[in-house]
Amino acid sequence: MKEINSGIALAKEIKDKKLTADCILQISNIYSSLSRYDDMLNSSKESLLLFEETRGRRGAAESLNNIGYVQSSLGNYKDALKYHKRSLKINEEIGDREGVAYCFSNIGSVNANLGNYKEALQYFTRSLKIRKETGNKVGEEIDLSNIGYVQGSLGNYRKALKYHKRSLKMCDEIGDREGVAYSLNKNGILQIEMEEFKTASKYLNRALRLAEELGEKEVLRRVHISLAELCLQTKEYDEVKQHLKSAFTLADELGFKQGKGEALLISARLRSLKGKIEKDVFEECISIFEQSNNPFALAKAYYYYAKALSACSSKLAADSKGKKEKRKVLGIKREVERYLKKGKEIFKKMGAKIWLKKVEKLWEEIRGEN
Repeated sequence: MKEINSGIALAKEIKDKKLTADCILQISNIYSSLSRYDDMLNSSKESLLLFEETRGRRGAAESLNNIGYVQSSLGNYKDALKYHKRSLKINEEIGDREGVAYCFSNIGSVNANLGNYKEALQYFTRSLKIRKETGNKVGEEIDLSNIGYVQGSLGNYRKALKYHKRSLKMCDEIGDREGVAYSLNKNGILQIEMEEFKTASKYLNRALRLAEELGEKEVLRRVHISLAELCLQTKEYDEVKQHLKSAFTLADELGFKQGKGEALLISARLRSLKGKIEKDVFEECISIFEQSNNPFALAKAYYYYAKALSACSSKLAADSKGKKEKRKVLGIKREVERYLKKGKEIFKKMGAKIWLKKVEKLWEEIRGEN
């Protein structure tokens, strides 16, 4: 960093805008590895202006991708798409196949976060094809992992597992330790969905150790969220609190509001299991996911809020004797149905089959009580 800053000072002194832009772009990439998103965004915007002035199209394309990456990391997915598509246009015009593949992969990731799984798979597949042809092993393992994530979200667990294992193997072969940590976390999440909790624990604890060694805050945040989810499923509630504490701290340090929402949702679910529904916390989660345009997270928040309300109404119905209590139960059940309907609409649009089954199961339980 010190040497690059010296280079920037020298480049400015000799009034070499192209060299200045190159140095600032390098610093932007360093900020990326440190998860310093505000600094990365500012330096990427500065390098973009200089590359546009000097007609450095390749540098401009990379700067645009960096800005898109920051916007995506902060949950600003629509803005991220705009920047990645601008970068894609430049890379296609200058004939940079690696740059095109990088853009395809980034656009795929944003679409996956938006729940547009069909489009995400198309972009990941196009990126994977180019990277196989150009021999880009690092890019190939990223695309394999991303395809695995989408397949898992769609409930195609066997396909997802196949892609995740290929990605993990490739990460090990090329020595991509950060990629290994991400892949281990994704494998762990998939094992939780499959209710293979012991296997999930092995993957996630390996991911945690590696992320701690690397000092990668965003990887650490994701792993703590995954471990909190695992411990919630296995009823290790003290461990849930410990992992959430770390996740909240990291989300604050990264300035990642959606990360805060993910931790809040698990926290609210934990409290509801102990018989206390924190409506304001569930509603805050819903607000965060609405603002960040993350439909999958939003639909899950609707589902878990409905599930918590349903448990509350069942308990209240068992204890209620008078008309006032019965009216209250009916009011809660209407709320449950409203949130379930919202979640179902999103899951259906995304093609998330497993989550649709969960919604239908909860709906049947509610109807059985009526």
